[in-house]
Amino acid sequence: MSKTVKILSIDGGGVRGVIPARVMQELEKRANKPLSELFDFFVGTSTGGILALGATAPDAQGKPLYTAEQGVRFFFDYGHRLFPTHWWLGLRQLWTYKYSSQPLKQLLAERFHDLKLGQALKPTIITTYATNLARPKVFKSWDPYDSQQLMREVARATAAAPTFFEPVVLQNRHYQVTLVDGGVFANNPAMCGLSDAHKQNANLDLEDFFVVSLGAGETEYGFAKRRITHWGAIQWMMELRILHMFIDGSIDAVSYQLNELLLDGHFYRIQTHLSDALSPMDDSRNIPALLKVGDALVKEQSITLDKIVDHLLNN
Repeated sequence: MSKTVKILSIDGGGVRGVIPARVMQELEKRANKPLSELFDFFVGTSTGGILALGATAPDAQGKPLYTAEQGVRFFFDYGHRLFPTHWWLGLRQLWTYKYSSQPLKQLLAERFHDLKLGQALKPTIITTYATNLARPKVFKSWDPYDSQQLMREVARATAAAPTFFEPVVLQNRHYQVTLVDGGVFANNPAMCGLSDAHKQNANLDLEDFFVVSLGAGETEYGFAKRRITHWGAIQWMMELRILHMFIDGSIDAVSYQLNELLLDGHFYRIQTHLSDALSPMDDSRNIPALLKVGDALVKEQSITLDKIVDHLLNN
């Protein structure tokens, strides 16, 4: 069997990121190898971007700095610091960002120290959106300019969800950008990963690529025709669940595209459904329950995970 270029993509999702983190832990456990030895490319958005950087950050010996299990612990160790649950924060969000960025800056400094993006063990792609340019800014570890950015700053930028955290300004000789969460345009960054990996391996056909895409849970908000037939702008704006519909719709669109592009058995989407109670991306009280959702997903998808590991080890 020919060698394939293997890509791991991780969705954004705030505290819901503990779900893909649990799947990453299971892949590493079943393969008995670190993720950086199993995959050739990593791509992540928001919390998924932090997990992607955690999987590719090197220690002093050039080995993975963190295990996937430590990625799961990340949410339990830091979730309550990042997303405190004071009642007045919801009111604060009406006129400024909801949470202070200081805890996020501190924990990312503790986690990534002074490592630069170019030091990633494998090619790593992190999505953000540049508000001053009104277009996506995708950081690539192999890019001459992006590679000099600190991992901790790129991680903070991809996690700077509008209304939750303040934007991040990064600059070098080539650009100055004001950045927010990459989920603005690519909460499921799998297509970004495939397109950049293909560009880096232009001599290969699409049949030579293998993509594993990890979701952070999706909700099941539906609207019957009889309910929305006569809605105008005010009704659409007042229905906050519409935001979830837009986000989940764009996530599913990427999965549809990859299913159409890649060969059978070369694209796997590991995703689960969430109840209304577990859908908030910033309720740190849900982390234990979300981990149980991840445990159930691993059990439910056990056969699929075995197929993925088999392909990773034998190609």
